[in-house]
Amino acid sequence: MFNVTGGEVLILLVLALVVLGPEKLPEAVRRFAKVYAEVKKMSTGFQSELRDALDEPVRELRETADLFKQSIEEPASLVREAIKGPADEMHKSVTDTMAAAKDAANSATDPFAKAVGFSAGPAQPANPSSSPPAADPFAPPSGPRVSVDPVVASEASLPAPSRPDATDEGAATA
Repeated sequence: MFNVTGGEVLILLVLALVVLGPEKLPEAVRRFAKVYAEVKKMSTGFQSELRDALDEPVRELRETADLFKQSIEEPASLVREAIKGPADEMHKSVTDTMAAAKDAANSATDPFAKAVGFSAGPAQPANPSSSPPAADPFAPPSGPRVSVDPVVASEASLPAPSRPDATDEGAATA
C-alpha cells in the first residue's frame, strides 16, 4: 500500500528510536500497527461497497445491450428468411434465361452448323505462333507528335519560314 522497502523501514525504526526513545517505541509501533490495520480494513470495505454499487448498473447495461442486439438480429433473420425463397427462385430464373440465351446465340451464329455437324465457334489458325500478331488498338500512334494548338506548338514542329536567297532576290527584281 505505501510501497516501503526493507531498508526504508529500518531507517524509520532507527529514526523513531532516536525521537521517541527505547521506552515509548514499542507502544508507538503497536499504535501504528492498529491504525494501519484499521485503514486497510476501511479501504477494503470501501472497495467492496464501490464494486457492489457499480455491479448492478453494469449488469443492467449488459442486459439492455443484449436485448437491443436481439431486437436487431431477430427482424434481420426474419427478413433474410423471407427473401431467401424468392431470391433463390430469381437466381434460378436468371441462370435458366442466360443458358437459353447462350444456346440461342450459338445456334444463331451458324444455323447450318448443327445440320452439318460442325461447331459454331471462331476459326483457329493451324499454328498460332506462325500467325502475325494483331495490332493493338489501344497503342499510342507512332511518329512525331504534332500539336494543333498554336500556343503549345513549338518551333521545331512548325515549318521553317522561307527566306529569299540572293538568287531569288535577283530573280524577283529582274
